[in-house]
Amino acid sequence: MTNIADDFHYSLLSLVIKKFLFYIVLIAVNVLFIEAIAYGFYRVKYGDYARHDLQLERIQAIQSIKQGAVFTGENSADKVSSPGASVREILHPYAGYTVEGLRPIQGCIEEPAQPYKCIDRDLRPEDLAMPKRSAKALNVAILGGSVAVGTVNGAPHRYYQKKLAALPEYQGREVTVHLLAAGGYRQPQPLMMLNYYQTLGAEYDLVISLDGFNEVAIAGSEYKWNKIHPAFPRSWKHRLAGGASTEQINLQARKVALQERHVGRATFFSNPIARNSATFNLIWKVFHSNYQAELAGLNEEITYFDASPDKPRKLQFEGVGPVYHFNNWDDTLEYAAQLWANSTLLSHGAAQVQGAKFFHFLQPNQYIEGAKPIMSAAERSIAIATPGSGKGGYGGWYVKGYPFLKERQQWLKAKGVNSVDLTYLYKDEVGDIYIDSCCHVNSKGSAMIVDAIVAEIHRYNLANPE
Repeated sequence: MTNIADDFHYSLLSLVIKKFLFYIVLIAVNVLFIEAIAYGFYRVKYGDYARHDLQLERIQAIQSIKQGAVFTGENSADKVSSPGASVREILHPYAGYTVEGLRPIQGCIEEPAQPYKCIDRDLRPEDLAMPKRSAKALNVAILGGSVAVGTVNGAPHRYYQKKLAALPEYQGREVTVHLLAAGGYRQPQPLMMLNYYQTLGAEYDLVISLDGFNEVAIAGSEYKWNKIHPAFPRSWKHRLAGGASTEQINLQARKVALQERHVGRATFFSNPIARNSATFNLIWKVFHSNYQAELAGLNEEITYFDASPDKPRKLQFEGVGPVYHFNNWDDTLEYAAQLWANSTLLSHGAAQVQGAKFFHFLQPNQYIEGAKPIMSAAERSIAIATPGSGKGGYGGWYVKGYPFLKERQQWLKAKGVNSVDLTYLYKDEVGDIYIDSCCHVNSKGSAMIVDAIVAEIHRYNLANPE
């Protein structure tokens, strides 16, 4: 009887184990099937599937929301960035605006008598020791808008440093990249940033300026809707508003809520299981694409709130800038291009006075014919937008303004400025590059910009040995 009972228990246990293994295999087969379907759907809709790039996309999304992509140089990023930082933009006496940078102190206990005890301020590069020139160091300043930010925070980790350090003329030198660019910056803001940091004592060996898009695209759009002088910072009228209406507050609240939700999603999809799953990566990509479209629409609503092309220019000087007599759009865009050229020439001079080499680059843009002729359906749907589409619409302004930029670029070269046009950098690229309808590119696109910049620096050094 004992043997029969033992055999029965053994058979029952064996059956349970077999069923358990069967269900495990069944689940695994279904998971693999779902993963294969998700992978195929991703390839059809979005093109190449690269887990590393998708994870980098999530990291960039978190960083751009948490840090605001303002004053976060690669070398100083570990010192100045922190989770939970406020993303509210505030006025800056020289740059026009910056990110507030307030953050809660972890583990701190609030006390009624000390209302600000548990709030700290993120350190910015200007709070740290300014880079000083030495034979063992190569100090690099990056000027420009969000595309310039992308060459530091959006390219592979420390890409600028690796590429510059690999040049024979810079081998053995420690490369420090000081990012003075920020989203929405346009000349003369980069010029002011360079002057500001040099005044604080920063000593640079190389100053790299990458810009040209915001200068004409934002200038035309902002003047049309808000009558803001082409030299004034983006959304300046709203930044100086004496009091915000309920509608304005609601728009900003919707934007903050949207950004906070997206940070939560990016954090979740960054876990080891999700980031290695085609299914989770497909879901993330859908979320991220929808987020970009919704954010662009909100930004457009905020920018053009209480504005109209026909609204007379009756605001005070501090809100819209010097008196500006509008004749036609060609004159306005030409004026904006000359402001850009004047500022670039002065940036060149400011760098040279301090003994730095200055390199200027006109950034790529997909709206110029032939600049990115090969686009997948997915990239085109993301990258190309028209005014009123809810996805941006700056492209039309840039197409009108680009000829004026090219004219002024020749003027800069005649003045001795080393200026290179990167508009057609992606003309032979078959893979997806653009990630929105403004001007922003993925990690590969940012790396290609850095490659072109470093190649030009090397070419110049060979032609002009010290």
